[in-house]
Amino acid sequence: MKKISCLLLIFNLMLVLIGCSAKEQVKSEEENLQVSHQSSKDVNKDDVEQTDKKQDINDKEEASKQENNNEKEKDQNITKENDTDTSNESTESTKNDEKSIQKQVDEKLKDFDAIKKYLLDDETFGLAYCEMQGENFNYDNYVLHHIDFTGDNELDTIIVTYTDEDDYRTVVFVTLENNEYKYFLTDLRATKDSKFSYEDGFVIEEQNGYSKLAVNFSIEDINFIKVTYGGFSNEIIESNYDLNPDMKYKVINTVNKIDGYKKYDTDYIKYFYDETGKEHLVAHTRYHYDFDEENNEHKSTEEIIADNDLSKIMADNFIVGNDASLKTFEKVIEEAGDIKGSIDYYMENRQKFERSARINYINDTIQYISRFTENYDFIADDETISDEKIVKVSLWGDNPIPANAESIFKIIKCFCIEDGENMDYNFTLQNGYYKIICVDDSYSNKLRMLRFDKAILDGEDVGYISRQDEYVDIIFDTKENVFAKADNIVYPTILIKNFSQLNELKHKSIWKANVVIIPEEVIFLEYADEDI
Repeated sequence: MKKISCLLLIFNLMLVLIGCSAKEQVKSEEENLQVSHQSSKDVNKDDVEQTDKKQDINDKEEASKQENNNEKEKDQNITKENDTDTSNESTESTKNDEKSIQKQVDEKLKDFDAIKKYLLDDETFGLAYCEMQGENFNYDNYVLHHIDFTGDNELDTIIVTYTDEDDYRTVVFVTLENNEYKYFLTDLRATKDSKFSYEDGFVIEEQNGYSKLAVNFSIEDINFIKVTYGGFSNEIIESNYDLNPDMKYKVINTVNKIDGYKKYDTDYIKYFYDETGKEHLVAHTRYHYDFDEENNEHKSTEEIIADNDLSKIMADNFIVGNDASLKTFEKVIEEAGDIKGSIDYYMENRQKFERSARINYINDTIQYISRFTENYDFIADDETISDEKIVKVSLWGDNPIPANAESIFKIIKCFCIEDGENMDYNFTLQNGYYKIICVDDSYSNKLRMLRFDKAILDGEDVGYISRQDEYVDIIFDTKENVFAKADNIVYPTILIKNFSQLNELKHKSIWKANVVIIPEEVIFLEYADEDI
């Protein structure tokens, strides 16, 4: 036990959890260029002077052509056969290579039951793993990876476990020494989708384009694989702004190895592209990594090469017009008789407005909507549910939605999902509440763009302009489409038609969401004088 206590003390001093940073994911595609070469031959023919022999010569030429064609067909068939043989040989070679790799993995390192028994029988491993993970070794779901993480040119085993509740768990490293199992303690965590490799003496774990480095070392015969604080990505990310697709950004992450991964630099470069497509450098940061062999960790220093204000770049390069004849919000909604008309008018003329007129139009629109969507706490007196729909509901008070906004704004019942995979259907139903939102997803996007424009014109940080939950993002058509769309939205608002669709949203793709349903009939109850 003294050795175990010493081991845990050393382990606790050494282990440092490394965090995973978020980043905007958009992956690049590489284009493969194929170059084909064509060759042609020019055939020169001698003039035939004797006209009486012309026909004979033509006949001979025709016969010669036919013979050449036959030869070509024969050559093509031989070539095809050769190509087929080469392809078969290549496929067989690949298979043999795969078999060769598999043969390098000792059968004992592929036997998970034997490895599991070895680990569970080792008290030191159990204590150390529990200290690191916060719970006992859970092996119900696992993935085995085989790489050489000891540098002895023999493939070893990496065990990644996962559960329904936790998909980011402590990795287990196992190798063989004198044909006996040997494990490595580690502070490295991974998911079932992680990939592993070994280079320059470092174990590399990669997921979602980002790689972490870890290194092998020993203290008093205790083997560790420790995260070194080194990390990098090597990719280009391009994406349009969700709230204004005419704008986009590009992030370039590169790694430059100077002395392998013992000494390397990483570069982070971000560009912004305005509505005209013009490129602007936003930031360029370089990190220098040096491996400290005494402490078995990377030391990093930051070098700021460029750091420009994105909000100012956006505002300075935003397309603003000079048309002084455009109408005000009040005039448009009066003439159109519907708020949709005033929103469409802005979208059609947004780049023609003078700056001050554009800001006033946006502010007037937002204030008009806020008057009937904010600060309303509806109290439901009676609710009739039939066929999994709200057939009728009685609410105390007056209907605050003006007639010219009823086309896209409705009183709805909202349910909040905090963990879709473990959603309690009955609990979610019991905690619904009534509010007013825009239920037309096309106008939701227009209103969000209007707010996004305001932030740019006001010089605000657009990174804080979120998708407001008073607008519907997704209208439920099929469960698969909802999940696909929800993957691109942090906190979506989903419009359902019946409560069975709410139950279908019990899924890990719906992490956090507002789910809304429109009552078929809303009755407003008047307060008696003594109740006011």
